[in-house]
Amino acid sequence: MRSGVAHVIHVGHLGHPELAASFVLAAPKLIRFRESHAPPFIANLHRPERKTPFRTVAGAIKLVLTFGDWERERQR
Repeated sequence: MRSGVAHVIHVGHLGHPELAASFVLAAPKLIRFRESHAPPFIANLHRPERKTPFRTVAGAIKLVLTFGDWERERQR
């Protein structure tokens, strides 16, 4: 949080080729997410939703922790 990064964690079991394809598929969604959420934050990117040989729908992106939430927890 102190470094100010937008940290995205990929959630779901995928092999390396599928993991790379998932990030490429989700790139437009990740860019829109980043444009609407100021860093620092931690978010989860879930694996693609469609379970077909050609996964064509990017997985959901969910905000896990914001800087404000992190600061409030530290002050407790």
